[in-house]
Parts: sequence; structure tokens; C-alpha cells
Amino acid sequence: MRSMIATLLVVWGVARGAWGAESAGKKIVFFGGAKTHGPGAHEHLKGAQLLKDLVDRSEIVPRPRTPIYLDAWPKDPSELDDAATIVLLWEGWDKHLVRSSNTEQVRKLDQLMGRGVGLVCFHAATAVDDDVEKYYLDWLGGNKSRQYSLHPMARNIEVALASPEHPICRGVRPMKFPEEEFYCKILFRPDDKRLTPILTAMLPPDRPEKQIIGWACERADGGRAFACTGPHYHASFQQEDFRRLVLNAILWTAKIEPPK
Repeated sequence: MRSMIATLLVVWGVARGAWGAESAGKKIVFFGGAKTHGPGAHEHLKGAQLLKDLVDRSEIVPRPRTPIYLDAWPKDPSELDDAATIVLLWEGWDKHLVRSSNTEQVRKLDQLMGRGVGLVCFHAATAVDDDVEKYYLDWLGGNKSRQYSLHPMARNIEVALASPEHPICRGVRPMKFPEEEFYCKILFRPDDKRLTPILTAMLPPDRPEKQIIGWACERADGGRAFACTGPHYHASFQQEDFRRLVLNAILWTAKIEPPK
């Protein structure tokens, strides 16, 4: 993990002056859910800690506050009221933080999203059940549907930048993953003008078509969201371009301009 951070800090160090007042007083909140898979997979706790550490040790001046909740919801939900964006790495569907049995969490997040708070979701956190899907289509723009979406494991996946001029893609090159599970056939609302494709891949391997596996959403309430349907494997964060894209996305949803 530390080698990942050190490499990224060297790359970003030259952009130290790019933030300034944009990051003053900002709060980026991280949530990491409990682990459900074998070693190296669905490492939601480690992933949340890694991304928090990357932000904490970056050259963002002034530095945002970065509280983290590991397999937990804040005892006082008002702690989220001044969040600029929320980063969610969690298990999906009936184990998701956003589910019908968690009425307090759903109500609070809906209130925050209505005020323009950002949202970033990875892998399983992009999948909620049908009864709360309407919220995700509002907040995030898409959902890994039980009835519609696919989750193919594939080797040597080539990931393209669908919108290379978007701020999330600054300094990012196309990527190749030795093995990964990017969800595809994501459920989107028809002709949703709020969405911008960010990452695409030819999936599933046996019937390849260009699939959106990462997207940005600019909501009418002023909030911004980013979703990526990977990574299944924590090791995928070793890719420098993927880490850069992830951090650009976190900053963008917090309305902090990623460095040029």
C-alpha cells in the first residue's frame, strides 16, 4: 500500500498549487463495508483505508477532512451534514448500506444527495436491490440490477477512456487488467442526459460488446457522482492510472478541481 501512495504522491506533487481555496473546509467521508470474499477480493475495508490514506498524504492544500467508518454507520448521523462527498466501498444488494431495512441510512443519504453532496461507489457498492433502486438511479445514475446486469470474470481486460477530456480522466491512460470482474449491462434510465461515460470495456468475454463500466453523473441538485463497477481485486489499485482516475473522481465529486 505504501509503495502505491509514494508513487502517486510523486506524480501529484507538482500540482500542489492546483487546489487552494477549493479544498478549504471540505470533508470527504469514506465508508468501508465488511469483507465477504476470500483474500484479495472485495477488500472493502482495506480499499476505503487506502483511498483515505491517498487523500490524506497527497499535496492537497488545505487538506480536506477525511473521516472513515469501517463496517459502521455514524452514531450521530449529523456528522455527515457537512460532507462534500461520500466514498462507498461496500457489499451489494441485500448486504448493501442502502437497503430497505436500513431506513435511517436511506433517508439520511437521500437528504444529503438532495443538498448536492457527492457520491462515489465502487464494485459491489454499485448494486442495490429493486426496492431502493429508484434512489440509486437518482443519486448515482445507474445500478447493477439483479434481473438485468452481468458480472463476468475476464482476463486481460482492456479498459478505454470514453471521455478523455473529462476532469476525471486528467493524466490517465487506457488500462489493462490481467484479471478483473467489471460488472456490465448496468441499468440506466433511458436517455439520461446527466450521465457521461468514463470507462468502457468489451464484455462479457463470450459475447463482447462495448459496455460502460465507469460513469459520471451531474445531478440537477448540483451534486456529482462517479461509479466504477470494479475492482473485484484489491491488487487492481496497484495500477497507477487507475489510482489517479479514482482520486480525480473523488476530488471532482467534492467539487475540487483535479490537477491539470
